[in-house]
Amino acid sequence: MSDALDDFADSGNGILGTWIRENGKTGDWTYADDDMGPEPEEHFAFIVDTILVGNILFGDGKRLSRGVGRLLDGHKAPKSKADLPSPDHKPSVSLQLVFVSGPRAGELATFSGVSWGALFAVQKPVFLFRAKKRLHFPIVRLRTKPRGDINNTIDPHFEIVGWAPRSNFAELLGEDVPLMEAPATAPRLPAPVTESVPVTSSGRAHGYAAEFNPPPKPDDDLPEMIDADPSDPDNIVF
Repeated sequence: MSDALDDFADSGNGILGTWIRENGKTGDWTYADDDMGPEPEEHFAFIVDTILVGNILFGDGKRLSRGVGRLLDGHKAPKSKADLPSPDHKPSVSLQLVFVSGPRAGELATFSGVSWGALFAVQKPVFLFRAKKRLHFPIVRLRTKPRGDINNTIDPHFEIVGWAPRSNFAELLGEDVPLMEAPATAPRLPAPVTESVPVTSSGRAHGYAAEFNPPPKPDDDLPEMIDADPSDPDNIVF
């Protein structure tokens, strides 16, 4: 469970590395430090252990309060409006990603969203992570998915294209690196299926050696995560 140190850390904005956002009105993915945003085929490691869930309150154009905690520390995500402190609070979710392709390979990023669509977008990879016995992290591409509500909201969607052993992210997670897998010099990052990613020397990120398993065939029979408030025009981008 979390302690005072966790509570203090979680009271910040939780952004590490590049801030990645999805606009619920246009469906555009953007980087806070780059107007261009991600390339369509860019790959990211989806670090389940870093997921923060909770609620947030805005007022007068600014954040008034933020109550979140790490999912793996037992902090529960809201499932409906009844789980929020007030009708004005919104669900909040964020997690760290790691670039595994392109010019930023090896760098950390943070996805965050304040909507039911963002919360449930994160939920499905976690469902499949659990099916993998929590031993492999998803490798994803950033996609979108229409919510089908009266506001024509476009929700984020993480398309799983492969898997990387969590043991290869031991340094990032603060876990012991297995002696047989310990890198000789610098850690490495998961590579895309068809090419390897060189170790970066920028000092802004850590790499974690991994090879993808072949992408699993899509299983359309998996249950979809149903938005508890499909008509709620609350897809706030911040």
